Amino acid sequence: MFDFSWSEIAIIVIVALVFIRPADLPVALRALSRGVRAVRRMAAEFQGHVDEMVREADMGEVREQFRDLRRFDLRTKVERAIDADGTLRRSFEPPPSLSLAPPLAPPPVLPAPEPEPVEAPAILPPSTARRLARERERWYPPSILPPVMVQHGSRRVRLGAPEGEERE
Repeated sequence: MFDFSWSEIAIIVIVALVFIRPADLPVALRALSRGVRAVRRMAAEFQGHVDEMVREADMGEVREQFRDLRRFDLRTKVERAIDADGTLRRSFEPPPSLSLAPPLAPPPVLPAPEPEPVEAPAILPPSTARRLARERERWYPPSILPPVMVQHGSRRVRLGAPEGEERE
């Protein structure tokens, strides 16, 4: 227990026989054994408390990690990483001054069945292909692409620009 060698234990026994009378020796050994038991009991209790604290600390960290995982929003994290100031998102919105498509009319009350689009890829469901065919006229290029310019006489004109909105 205390890493004593046999010679050290023998010296302790001889010193104990010299200083403790033989009549008091059993009482001293009982007191020593009670003291050793009490020390072992306290050490075991202390170790149990330390183990319990470690378990509680680990469980607290695990609970925090689970809470963080439940609150994790991948979409927001990716958007913040790619487009922190929102310029990329705004580039895909149609500019208010430039409207390439006519204003949308209200949908008819009873829509006629639409034919299947001819150019639809085979992996698209028919409902998605029909929706894309309806929305095709409202598509517009993102604002990060420069406008298509053509030469008209001596002036450069933006293709598809409304009347009066031209560049040289």
